[in-house]
Amino acid sequence: MKKSFAENCIRYISTATALILALAMLCCANFSAGAKNLGSNLTITDTTLLLKDINTTTNITPAKTKDLIASGAGVEIISGGATQDTVLYFAYSGSYDVWPENWGGTNNGSSYQATAVTGETFDGKQVYSCALWSDSKGANLHFKSGNTEVSGTGIRNIIDGDYISNYTNKIFVITSETSGSWQTYSGGGTTSSSWTLRGDFNSWEDANTFTGSGNTLTTSVPLEGNKTYEFKLNDGTNWYGNTGTMTSTNCTGWTFSKDVNDNAKITTANAGTYVFTLNTSTKKLSVTYPSVNNFTVTFNYNGHGTN
Repeated sequence: MKKSFAENCIRYISTATALILALAMLCCANFSAGAKNLGSNLTITDTTLLLKDINTTTNITPAKTKDLIASGAGVEIISGGATQDTVLYFAYSGSYDVWPENWGGTNNGSSYQATAVTGETFDGKQVYSCALWSDSKGANLHFKSGNTEVSGTGIRNIIDGDYISNYTNKIFVITSETSGSWQTYSGGGTTSSSWTLRGDFNSWEDANTFTGSGNTLTTSVPLEGNKTYEFKLNDGTNWYGNTGTMTSTNCTGWTFSKDVNDNAKITTANAGTYVFTLNTSTKKLSVTYPSVNNFTVTFNYNGHGTN
C-alpha cells in the first residue's frame, strides 16, 4: 500500500531520531565531558600522567585509573604529568621534625617529611629539603615530635594560590614554629645567606652578601684609605644599626640591633680590602683591616741605598 507523504516524513524523522539517539548513547558510553572511556582492560604504564575523575572532578593517580574505568567512570587526562620532584627548601634550627603539606593538586592534603641536607646551612640554620607535587598550589608546614603533631605549632599558607614550582629558587627560613619568611636561595651550596652589608661603599644595594657556614658569615669590601663610611646590616627583611664609629683600634664585637635606626660608621686607615665578619646568632660584627707592608730604605754616605 502506498504511504502518504506525511507518513513517509514521520518514518524518516523517526529513523533520523533513532540514529541521533544511538550516536548520542555511543558518545556517552565512550566520551564524557570530552573524556574518553578507554575500557576496563586498560594498562597504564606512564606513572607521570595526571588524570581527573570527571564525575567528582578530583585528581586521581594512574594506579587508581583502571578501577575507575572498570566501574564505568570517565577519566580525563588533564596534564602531561604532575611529578613529585619539585623540591622545597627550609632552614630550621628547632627540635621538631618538619612535615610540609601540599594542597590544591595531586594527593591534596598529603604531608611529607623534610630531610636534612648534609653539610648545608643557611643563616646558621640547617637546610632541609622535601619533594612535593609540581601541580600543587599551596603548602603548609607541620611540626611533629615523632609521629605526633605538636599542638600550637604550624605555619600556614607559606604558598597560597601559586604553583610550588615557582619557589624553586627560594628557601623558607623558619624563625619559630609559627613564623618564617622566604629568602632568595641558589640551592646546592653551603655559603648562601640572606644577610647583606649595605652602605655608602655600594650605594646601599645588596651587592655585598655575607657567606659562610654555621653562625659565622663574612663579606669583603674594597675601601678607600682615610675615609669614613656609613653602613647597616640587612637580613633580607630588617635593618640593623649601631650608633658608633669603628676604627682600626676598635673594630671587634660590635652589636647591631634592628631597634637602632642610626647608621653605623667605619673610618678606614689604608686603602684595601676590609673583611666584615658577622655572627648571625649574637648579631655581633667585627672588621679586619687590611695589613700594611712597611719597609724602610736607608742610604749610606756614598749614595748607595739598602733596604
